[in-house]
Amino acid sequence: MTAETSSADTYSTENLCLITYTDLTKFDSGLENRCKILYQLAEIDSSVGGKTAVDLPAGKNLIGAFWQPSLVVCDCDVLDTLPEREYRCGCAEVIKYGLLNNAPFFNDLMETPAKEQYEHVISTCVEMKKQVVLSDEFDRGARQKLNLGHTIGHAVEQCSGFTLLHGECVAIGMAVITRAAVKKGFCAKETLDAVE
Repeated sequence: MTAETSSADTYSTENLCLITYTDLTKFDSGLENRCKILYQLAEIDSSVGGKTAVDLPAGKNLIGAFWQPSLVVCDCDVLDTLPEREYRCGCAEVIKYGLLNNAPFFNDLMETPAKEQYEHVISTCVEMKKQVVLSDEFDRGARQKLNLGHTIGHAVEQCSGFTLLHGECVAIGMAVITRAAVKKGFCAKETLDAVE
């Protein structure tokens, strides 16, 4: 399954990075403008959009860059190799897409585990992110909604001494925000029950 990005840069084969595992590699590529990333080991959120950042002692994601991959290839079989804790972390990012104006997708997730519908889950999330990125590539407006759960999640990560994984913290952040949304009347209590 593939998704093309918004950048259509040309490049020579001497400037290719075939595989990237980390935000550090993606960040360095963007900072130096020295290679185009062709394949990265990510399936949903960080695989699309080209936004990457690295942590500093003062906090998370404090320095970053935008550097679009030429092509995103999602291999569903890789997901079967994940430890359960990492799989659940990825599910937090998936649930985020269901909460962001896609009730049918959220309901699909409630009825059928992501493991039983990988292609549907990945294609839905990648397409949603692609549409947001195409409208706001540099995170100045609509793309900021993709940070749902992340501000509180990053604080939880920091307070835990990074003993909790990113996805676990995003899930906590989404639950906190959903509680606040219910209290303010922006969200139904049933959504909160499903999120928790």
